[in-house]
Parts: sequence; C-alpha cells; structure tokens
Amino acid sequence: MHLTPASGVGAVRAQPGPVAPHVWLALAGTLLLGEFALLAACFDAIPRVTDSHGWWAQILGHVGVVMPLATAVITATVLLGGSRLRVELAASAALVPERRRWPWLVGHLATFIVFFWLTDVVFGSPGGRAVSGWWAALWVLTGVTQVAALGAAALSPSVLTTVARRALALLIGCAAVGAVAWSAGQMTGQWWVPLSRSTLWVVSRLLPLIVPESFAQPDALTIGTPAFSVTIAARCSGYEGIGLIWVFLGAYLWIFRATLRFPHALLLLPLGTAAIWLANALRITGLIWIGSTFSPEVALGGFHANSGSLILCVVALGIASVAQRSTFLARPGARPATMEGPTPVAAYVTPLLLAVAATMVSGLATSDGFDRLYALRVLAAGAALWAFRRQYSPWRWSWSYAAVGAGIAVAVPWILLAPAFGAAPDSTAAALGAMAPGWAVLWILCRLVGALVTAPLAEELAFRGYLARRFVARDFERVPLERLSWLAVLGSALAFGMLHQRIVAATLAGIVYGLVARRRGSLADAVVAHATTNALLAVWVLCTGNWSLW
Repeated sequence: MHLTPASGVGAVRAQPGPVAPHVWLALAGTLLLGEFALLAACFDAIPRVTDSHGWWAQILGHVGVVMPLATAVITATVLLGGSRLRVELAASAALVPERRRWPWLVGHLATFIVFFWLTDVVFGSPGGRAVSGWWAALWVLTGVTQVAALGAAALSPSVLTTVARRALALLIGCAAVGAVAWSAGQMTGQWWVPLSRSTLWVVSRLLPLIVPESFAQPDALTIGTPAFSVTIAARCSGYEGIGLIWVFLGAYLWIFRATLRFPHALLLLPLGTAAIWLANALRITGLIWIGSTFSPEVALGGFHANSGSLILCVVALGIASVAQRSTFLARPGARPATMEGPTPVAAYVTPLLLAVAATMVSGLATSDGFDRLYALRVLAAGAALWAFRRQYSPWRWSWSYAAVGAGIAVAVPWILLAPAFGAAPDSTAAALGAMAPGWAVLWILCRLVGALVTAPLAEELAFRGYLARRFVARDFERVPLERLSWLAVLGSALAFGMLHQRIVAATLAGIVYGLVARRRGSLADAVVAHATTNALLAVWVLCTGNWSLW
C-alpha cells in the first residue's frame, strides 16, 4: 500500500504546537542578557558613581556584582531544579488561555529606553558631578519595572506567581546554592598567583594562533599585542570560576546521588575544574583578540563584564548534561535526575545559608565596616523561613522561663568579653550619625528584627535542629533532642562559634543553647534562649552606644 499526503478539500494541515513555557522564559532571558551587555559596554559604573555623595552611591558603585551573582543563581536553578520547574510551568500554563504578548514587550522596550537614559544620568555624570538619590531610586524602580514587563511578556503573571508559590522552597534553595557558590568564588583569592602564571602560559600558546603579533611578559603577568594587552590579575586567573564550579558540582553530586554512579561521578570535580580553567584561558584569548582587532572599549566593557558569567553557566550545565547521558557516570535505568522538592536538610540549613550569602553580598557595598544593607540578611532568611514553614510544624513552640534564664546567663559573659568601649573609633556610630534620622531608625529596626527573630530561628534550626542531631545519626529527623550526646552539643557549639567573630563567647553560648534544647527536647527553648541573649545585647548596645556588640 502506498500512502501519499492528503490534498484537496478534505486535507488537514498539521498545526505547529504551542511554544513551551520554558522556551519563552529562555528567550526573555536572552533578550535581557543582551540589554545588560549593551549597558555594560556603554557605561562604567564604579568610578563615576563613587564620585557622588551619599550612602546610595557606595551601594550603586557595586552594581557590577549583580550580573555574576544573578548568573550563579540562575545556573543553580536550572542545574538543580530545571526538571521540576519545567513540569510546573507546563502545568500552570495549560490552565491559562493564550494571550497577546506584544503589549508587554512594547512596554518593556519603552521602559528599557527610559532605563538607558536614567543609567546615563546616574552613571554618566560628567566630571564626577553628584547625582541626587532620587534619581538613583527612580533608576532602580525603572529597572525592576522593565524586568517585570519582560517576564509578563514571556508568561502570564498568574503563571509566574503560581509556579513561584508552588516551588518557593525549591527556588529559595537553589538561590542559596547559587549565592554560596558565588561567595566561594570570592573567597579563593589566595590561589591567584600560581593560577595566573599557568593561565598566562596557556594564553601565550593560544594567542599566536589568531593574532600573529603577540607578546608575553611572565614577570609582569602581562600578555597581548602592540595594540592591546592585559595583565592576568586575580579575577582573570580562574580561581573564582573554580570556587563556583566546586559548589555547583558538589550540590549536584549530593542532590542527584541516587542517579549517579560512585565513585565514578567524583570525576566530575576534576573535570569541572579543568574545564572552567581552560574556558577562562579561552576567554582571555578572545578578550585580547577583540581588543586588538575591533574595540578596546567593547573588550573591557561588555565582553569582560559578562563573558565570565556566561562561561560558568555553559560549563556547569554542560557537565551536568554529560553526566546525565553517560552510562559511565549515571546508573543504567535510573530515572532522570530532578530535584523534586525541599529535602529535610534544606529546610534546616537554607535560612542560614541565605543569611550568610546575603551578608557576603552586602559586604561588597561596605568600605568602612558598616553593613548598610543589613536588611538583605533579614529578608533572605525570612523568605526561607516562610517557604519552609510547613516543615517546622512538628516542633512544639512553647514558653520556658528556664530558657529565658539561660539566655540571660549567656548575655552576661558575652558583654564582659566585649572589647572595651571607646577603645577604637566605631564605624557604626559614625555611619548612623551621618545618615538621615529616618534611615538610621529604619536600619536599627531591621537590626532588631534580625537579632530577635530571623537570626535565632535560622541559627538554631541549622546548629541544634540539624547539625547536633546529625552528630547522633544520619537520619537526623528521627533523633529526639533529649538524646543529644555531649559530642553533639560540643560539636555544634564549636561550629556555631566559628560562624561568629567572637569565637569563645559564641561557643559558650552554643553549649548553653544545646543543653537548653536537650533539657525538654524542644528546639523552641533554644530559640527563646538565643532571642533573649540577643535582646539583652540590643538593650546594652542602644543604652551604652557600644556598637561593637553588633
């Protein structure tokens, strides 16, 4: 029997299916990335904004970290939660009728034009002319609006809010991994000298293949051409990408351990290290080629600012894709790797991880030791606590006078071990004094919320709720707090102490909080004791002005 395509009146043409929701998001992300690259190529934020006066100028002077940090978070989200998010997007989009996207897209493009003009006002002030903080606030508002309009053009706002609500814990967990990975890249700076020399050697072998007139000065770590040259500094050596890829692959190996073959899968770590380092050498080679052949401004602007983040994303997702398809690395017949939802460990440690990551991010906006963006810490931990709130329901939350007494007992040695008041100039007092009264009051209120609510909850969940019980058994959720051993109490207390600058006082506090939790088997008692200590320290700080305790 010979079949031919139908034709004539009764012919039915196959209609193309609707574009998948995640494809729309990918297209929107590509457009947003291109717009950001255009802005990075046209404006140099750091030197001009910092010439302006005011605390906001110091914050905006660090906007260069937004792209690398956002890329790290997006990479973690796609790597660890992409499968589940695709399912959630498809299910939610199927319930919403098709709509016109072009009005939202037109609105986005119009907003981007305004945003481009405002960027020139804020970051392109000639001669370092000071710019009003109201212009900076309008710039931020317009930027948020253009991103929101693009998101609405890609998918219905109801779809985005539904997916965000149903996968909130997953999104927060992935954001924590991305932020910690980005922070890890910042903390490996001591490796930069040996890596810089090896990176210089690789680039010196690659560059002559595309640029004949090239030179290298190993002693000065300089390489390039007569028209354009670069110095292999810390950020160019490759250490930052290695720190990032280690955290990404470590999280990937742990979350998808059921579908991977061990010890074979451990080869992903050296493979990722070599791949990201070689990719960085190729990036520098391309940077020199662009600067020598086309435009030094483009090379040092958009390409230099964005290529590193894009390379990290490609390498991490590429290695994960290879791992999933390789019979050597993945178990035969295992279901596709996916992060289905919040794990028990994530519910206990994510609030603290996000708070630590927010602390590192806000530290970049600080030059005098004063954390102007402390509110980020509160918002990050608070969002995680809210997302995982159902996982905390088994704990009984009750009042205990013994816990209050323990918190008071901890506060006394903490105050006694504090540095002498007036021994050195205090940056917090000076910074608050330079602020407008309203902003100073708002900062103090955020600091109080963090000290009394988010910090006690996040830290006790991580150190007593998870770590102390993990010392007793691998299946920590089955371990009652009454069964905590002395090793568990001391080990979690030492880890708690190392998180704080004042290790001795914090370790003693951790021991007390562990004993309080063990007394009645109640994590709430440890939280109450912790909050009591922080409340007394806050009263002491506000009454005496000894801000070193904060």
